[in-house]
Amino acid sequence: MFENPFLVSHQEIKWKNKKPFSKVFNDRYFQDSALEEIENVFIEPNSLREKFKSQKFTLVGELGFGLGISFLYTLKVFKEHNKKSLNYLDFVSVEKFLPTVKQIRKAASLFPELEEISQIFLKHYHPIHNGIIKIHLAEFNAALTIINADIQDAFKLIQHNFGKFDAWFLDGFDPKQNPEMWTSKVIENINKCSKNNATFGTYTSSGLLKKSLNENQIGYQKVSGFKKRHKLVGSLNSKDDISNTPLPRKIAVIGSGIAAAGVVHAFTKLRISCDVFEKNSHLHSGASGNHAAAMYPKFQFNNSAMNRFLVQSYFFAYQQMLQFSESFYPSKARFFGMNERTAKWIERVGANDSFPLFKEVAQNSASIQGGVLAQTDFLKGAYLEPRKLTERIFKNSPSKIHFNHDLISIKHNSNLATLSFANGKSYEYDAVILAIGSGLQQWIEGLQVSKGHIIGIPKKYVRKISQPIHHQGYILPPLNDYIWMGSTYEHEYRDLEISSKQIYKILNAQKMFLKSDEIPDEEILVRASERVSRSNKFPIAAKISQNHCLYAVGALGSRGFSSSFLCGEVVANQIRGGFIPVDDEVLENLEV
Repeated sequence: MFENPFLVSHQEIKWKNKKPFSKVFNDRYFQDSALEEIENVFIEPNSLREKFKSQKFTLVGELGFGLGISFLYTLKVFKEHNKKSLNYLDFVSVEKFLPTVKQIRKAASLFPELEEISQIFLKHYHPIHNGIIKIHLAEFNAALTIINADIQDAFKLIQHNFGKFDAWFLDGFDPKQNPEMWTSKVIENINKCSKNNATFGTYTSSGLLKKSLNENQIGYQKVSGFKKRHKLVGSLNSKDDISNTPLPRKIAVIGSGIAAAGVVHAFTKLRISCDVFEKNSHLHSGASGNHAAAMYPKFQFNNSAMNRFLVQSYFFAYQQMLQFSESFYPSKARFFGMNERTAKWIERVGANDSFPLFKEVAQNSASIQGGVLAQTDFLKGAYLEPRKLTERIFKNSPSKIHFNHDLISIKHNSNLATLSFANGKSYEYDAVILAIGSGLQQWIEGLQVSKGHIIGIPKKYVRKISQPIHHQGYILPPLNDYIWMGSTYEHEYRDLEISSKQIYKILNAQKMFLKSDEIPDEEILVRASERVSRSNKFPIAAKISQNHCLYAVGALGSRGFSSSFLCGEVVANQIRGGFIPVDDEVLENLEV
C-alpha cells in the first residue's frame, strides 16, 4: 500500500521504432496490429458485442491498464453497439503504474481509429491520487475505474465487490517478466469477483497461467491466437450461484438537498429515474439552500481510511461539478494558519514533494498580532452556489420531484417498501434512500447535530477577495456583490433562530479581511441551518436494514459538497449490483 494517497507511480517507457516498451518489465506494450489482437484475444472470446447489445449493464475487468489501448478500443466497440445509449459499460482495470496524459496520447496516436475516442477520454483523465479512481464518460454512457495498486493489494481493496464481473481481459506483461500478475491467488480472486459463466480471454498460454487455472478448477481452452500464437479462453464459475442482480423497478429518494442530489446524479448517469419526495414546497430547505459554500480540501500525511476517503471524494466531486459551470467555480484556495497546529500542517504540505497541488506563498511564515501566520495555495480549490447546483442536478435528471410530501412511515411487505406521507398518499418501491439531514435521527442512532451560521457581507466592506480563503472558517470571492463567510458550530441550541452572537463571532474571526469594524446589521445577510455528523467522522452511505431495501446517505458534516457525489455513487451501485468505487475499509466506515 502507498504511504499516502498522493504517491503515484507512472509508467516508465522507452520508445523503439515508434513503439512503447516498458523499462520495468522489459516487454512491449502491444504489437504492430494491436487493435486486431485486442479483437481476437479479448472482444471475441468474451462475446462483448453480444453482451453490449443484450445487457443493460456490462462490467468488464482488466488486469493491466497499460497505456489504455484495450480500454479505448473496447469503448469504441461499445459505442458502435449502443446507438440508442440505452446500455451502460463499466470498465474496471488494475494498474500499478498510471500512464500520464502525454503517454496515452502518444500511444493512441498510432491508431487513427481511436483518435475521436482518445481525445474525448483525455478530457476526463486527470489522475491525481492513487487507490480507486472512477472516471465517468457521459459521452459514451460508460465509466472507467482504475485501481491504482499492486495486484495483490488491489483485490484486498475490492473484496466487497465479489460477484459482479461479466468478462475479464487477462492482460499484463510476459509472465516471465511479471509473474505476480498470473499467480493462483490472483486467479482465485478473479473467480470470486465473477458472475456465474463470466468469460475471460488472455494472449498467453504460459505454463504458469495454466497451473493457476487448474489449481482453481477453472476450465479453459488453448486455441489459435493472433499471428500464429496461442491463447487461452474459458468461463469462470464461482462457487456461489451468482447471476445478474435484478435492477429495482422503482426507486424513491427522500429529501432534496445535496445528499439526495448526489444519489439522483449517480442514477441519472445510469439512465435510471427516481421519485424524489420533499416535505416542503421547494428544493434544498436545509444547509444545501445556502447561497454559497466552499469546497474544503484539508488532507493529511497518512494512508488512513479517512484520508483516502477525503482525497477520493474531493476529487471525484470536483470532476462531477465541472459540468455545472453556472454554479461551480474552480479556483486556487488560500490557506492561512493562525494557530500553531494549522501553521505546522501548512509547513509540512509545503515541504512534501508528494503534495504538488499545494504551492508555497511568498513569506510563508510571519508574525501577526502575536500569532503565527503561515500561507499556502491549493491549486485545485473551488467554491459554489449550492442552490443553483442542486437545482441543476434535479433539472438534468429524468427523476420526478414530489413536493409537500412529509414522510411519516415505511412499512415492508416482502421485498417492497410502502411509503406513507402526511398528505394521506402512499406508494410502493423496491428501494428507498433516505437523504433527509437531521431527519435521519428517526432512523439511525448516535448522530450528532449542530447548528451553523453563515453570513454575507456587501463587498464594499471587505478587502479584495479573489480566491477562497480558509482561515478560522472560510471567506469566498464575491457572489452577487456579497462576500460570504462561515461557519459557526453550536452543539447545544434550541432552534434555528438567527443569533447576533454567532454573527459577530464570524466577523471577529475574519476581521483582518474587513475594511471596517462598523458594518450595519441590516446589510448583513444571515442563514442558520443544521449539519449532521457521526463520531467516526465518516458520512453514511449504506443499507440501514438487513430485512428490506432501505438505504441512507447523510451525516455529511461540513464537507457535504465534497462527499455527497461519491456517497451517491456508492449507494446507487449497491442497489443496482454494480462496482462500488471505494475500498473495503472505507466502505465499512460508511456503514451504520
